[in-house]
Amino acid sequence: LQLIPRAELGRPRIDVFISVLGYYRDMLPTRMKLLDQAVRLVAAAKEESDNAVRENTQRIAGKLGEHGLDASLADELALARIFGSPPGQVGSAGYYYLVERSGEWDTREELMDAYLSFARHAYTGSQWGTAAPETYDLQIQGCDVLLRSWSDRTRSPLSNKYVWYKGGSLSAAIAHLTGKEPQWFLSDVRDPDTARLIEAKDALRRDFRVRLFNRKWIEGMIKEGYAGADQIAVHVSNTYGWKIMREKSVTDDVWEEIVDVYLRDKKNLHIRSWFESVNPFAYQEVTEILLEVMRKGYWSADEATRVEVARAYVESVLEHGEGGGLRGGGNEKLRHFVLETLRAAPSEADRKLAESFERAPGEGDGQVAESAAPSAPSKVADAKASVSETVEGLKLERRVSTPAPQPPPRRSWWLVGSLVVAGLLLVAGYRWGHRH
Repeated sequence: LQLIPRAELGRPRIDVFISVLGYYRDMLPTRMKLLDQAVRLVAAAKEESDNAVRENTQRIAGKLGEHGLDASLADELALARIFGSPPGQVGSAGYYYLVERSGEWDTREELMDAYLSFARHAYTGSQWGTAAPETYDLQIQGCDVLLRSWSDRTRSPLSNKYVWYKGGSLSAAIAHLTGKEPQWFLSDVRDPDTARLIEAKDALRRDFRVRLFNRKWIEGMIKEGYAGADQIAVHVSNTYGWKIMREKSVTDDVWEEIVDVYLRDKKNLHIRSWFESVNPFAYQEVTEILLEVMRKGYWSADEATRVEVARAYVESVLEHGEGGGLRGGGNEKLRHFVLETLRAAPSEADRKLAESFERAPGEGDGQVAESAAPSAPSKVADAKASVSETVEGLKLERRVSTPAPQPPPRRSWWLVGSLVVAGLLLVAGYRWGHRH
């Protein structure tokens, strides 16, 4: 590595904060160490007056010392710019399922407590994989811009849940710890010859036009039957994921368009009957998500729309049973919201529908496969505990088995057979001679 001279660089040096995924850490540790060495090289450049890396390193070393850390350890951790989950752990399934089970949490702060419980491990020098929450909280201050690479030609910010799950969680963590949501850019390198930066919000809104609200795309999903219906539900679910992580990424008009297209059949595709024929639980999931968005206050829908969506959801549950998915399965807050909405509806038919829904059996009593959804931590504490809890199961023990008796070697069988044949010949000869 060689440091680019300040005069040649032509600008002040910019500090960085790097959040790595588990598979990057495990597959490319040499690249991580190279990045760590680069940070150390810049931090050691004493002659520069506008070197943010060096300034922040010195400032954070002092702050860590104030927290009671040994001076040598404080100096080492102050150089850390790379953070991730603990060594050997790839993310946290408990956290992801907690985000999906939106009936189990009320605020983004609860989600961030779970996320930060596993994301604050430093990777630098001798402190490779060390839990360093104080260092993480200090280093993340001042993060104004978030960059994420986009190289997959088959998936997009709306179709790929890991964009909002990984990048969105980091964005939410920055907002949580600094009080300011960062500007988010996607480094679009799908075609290396036309690489460019795109604001995440612009890429997302283009996805709505190209996919979720595009008649040709919807017709393509209709041709795919069950899987196509599932993909529509996945896209609506990812829309909710974006809303959770970045409040302004999804505006009210998006939710209204989802209702227009998929509940009111704005494009005259007989969408409801198609859902019913190929995958009614995908339709039910769409209505569940819309209701959850309203219940949590992420969308201020008018009363008529609230009743319309609640009616569609209840009709599906009464016809097919509750799907038992991550959003609606066991979500008593959602159930209570639906009942309140229909009980207050001006139509007597809707109020009677609420009575039928209240008497309906619980989730999983419809035509749902037993393996429709994996079990998941249902509380914030469970998600945090899943990061480091010891997994116990059957213990393997060495068993010494008595070997079964081995048959004689093949040559022995030939010998035995020959003796038997010879004996029979002798007996036969004796008897023949005796008769004569």
